[in-house]
Amino acid sequence: MQIPFSRSEIHLTDSLENICEKSSEWTAVVHATTGKGVYARRASLNLKQVPDRPTIHQLAEACSDFLDTYEDELVSFARHEHKEPVREFCHERIS
Repeated sequence: MQIPFSRSEIHLTDSLENICEKSSEWTAVVHATTGKGVYARRASLNLKQVPDRPTIHQLAEACSDFLDTYEDELVSFARHEHKEPVREFCHERIS
């Protein structure tokens, strides 16, 4: 069975190496409907002020901690297609 490059271990590992650097593209906001704190991509928001750097640093640190703990499982999981990947990985596999 041939594995597509997008699901190959090499591609997935390379993709994860730089993923935490992209945390600067995100910021913490309050969800308008639920009132809960969530992360949203800065480019999709109409922000009048730049978010504080501690929030961005905290997100990058949380990302690094998550990958340190789950990188092998995440690569193994991502090698196959899943109908509901967030639910299957976050709620069933690692919870």
